[in-house]
Amino acid sequence: MKRVVFAVFCLAVLSMFWGCSGSGSGAPSGAVMTLTPSDKITVDSASSSIETASQSFLVTVKDSKAKNAPGVRDVTFTISFTFGNPPSQQVLPDAASAVTLCDGTRIAGVVAPAITDGQGNYNLCILYKAGGGLAYSGVLTVSSGDQSPSVSLDVTSTPAKLDVNPKDPTGVPAGSIAQFTIVGGVPPYGVSASPATPLTPLPSVVSASGGIFEVMIPLDTMKDVKATYTITDATGSQVTTSLTVGQPSSVPQVFPDTSNVLPGGTAQFMVVNGFPGYTIVSDNALVPPSPSTILSSGGTFSATVPLTVPTPSTVKFTIRDVAGSTATATLNVVQPSQPVLSPTFVNISAGGTASFSVTGGIAPYSVATTDASFLAVPSTVLNSGGTFRVSVPVNATSGSVTVTVTDALGVQASATMNVTGQVTQPLAVNPASSTVSGTSGGTPTFTVTGGTAPYTVASSNSTIAYFGTQGKGSTSVASSGGTFTVTVPAGTASGTVTVTVTDQASGVATVTITIQ
Repeated sequence: MKRVVFAVFCLAVLSMFWGCSGSGSGAPSGAVMTLTPSDKITVDSASSSIETASQSFLVTVKDSKAKNAPGVRDVTFTISFTFGNPPSQQVLPDAASAVTLCDGTRIAGVVAPAITDGQGNYNLCILYKAGGGLAYSGVLTVSSGDQSPSVSLDVTSTPAKLDVNPKDPTGVPAGSIAQFTIVGGVPPYGVSASPATPLTPLPSVVSASGGIFEVMIPLDTMKDVKATYTITDATGSQVTTSLTVGQPSSVPQVFPDTSNVLPGGTAQFMVVNGFPGYTIVSDNALVPPSPSTILSSGGTFSATVPLTVPTPSTVKFTIRDVAGSTATATLNVVQPSQPVLSPTFVNISAGGTASFSVTGGIAPYSVATTDASFLAVPSTVLNSGGTFRVSVPVNATSGSVTVTVTDALGVQASATMNVTGQVTQPLAVNPASSTVSGTSGGTPTFTVTGGTAPYTVASSNSTIAYFGTQGKGSTSVASSGGTFTVTVPAGTASGTVTVTVTDQASGVATVTITIQ
């Protein structure tokens, strides 16, 4: 396998500290550096995927060559890595990731300090990428002063066996596309056909393991025609597969072959088999197919039924492929159910609100009442099961009002609202009176109940009793149980002020405020 020298590691001495003897720019004269192991290191992996292998080294600095010489302590190295040429197989995301430190820090372009321990030792560990047919080599060198021990590094791997799938398929229908997947070996792969045949492989070069090539089989290809394909990888290894043509594809089929749809609804159909493309024709001009042409097997068309199509009725679609074979699909336009309004009867007081739901029939539904003052919200219900509310005016008198919903086909359903009359609870203000100091002023608050909301509130003197801003002599309260506040400013002379509350039915209640 081709080897590419790609890396030199340099562990350069930046500074050294020798116990009590001071420091220097490198290993002292006479010191000995060793790199263990010192022989060539080979990492071998046989895999179709990228794996990681590791190697540990011991860097030792001794004072002299003597056997029991003390270690040179606290020597600081700088580990640097310069990437040369990439591995012989381009399968890595980037060349610099071929070698990393054991802690996972990438060496390429990174300077990392390394300090020996008290015995002059430093443990270096490097991870190598292997597998997938990689092959590369380099030299690890540790330098300090005049010492530079080194060791050769060699990473090799064997690719997975070249293979292609499927192997020798038979009976592949004319008019279809056969697909093959190449795995293993060393990409890129060349694909050739023999003998010369119109069943050409495309593409003729597959760039990566797991890549595919396809063979389009023309509609007029005779049964039992056979073609053989040879796949050759980058190392010259080869594997073959063949293709044998079978009977033409079956006649076209459509799914579903029958669909039931209400007026206004849409049905969808899928066409498969036969010889694409397909043309679709409807026997009812009011219900055309969309689209009317499908180019490939598995394509779909839809049909929407207008509200004007009679019910019940039937629409037939004829699907014809390029070989003239046909299939049919049936769309049944079914009679919808009657719309239903629920509830059909409610008792309700003036000022109240009733809720209704509508089902059945054909959405959308319009809502109307026999009294326009009875407001329906929303006035159009878009879906079956939708709801709406009808509000009764606060001044409505006893009697009945009919609520009617009309569906998209004009079919109606109705409900009755029985109005029991206006609310009889008397209008009241609590408290009915209040006393305020004229010296310090005050802001008494009052609550309105009963009567017919909303309410209008007015002061008999907006200079000394007002609502929010001096001079503002009136305000409003939206609903029963609501409140209002009267402001009496400081320094107001003694006297009385009357506050009048009037409801929508002209009911009146008064409050007296005494200023002392």
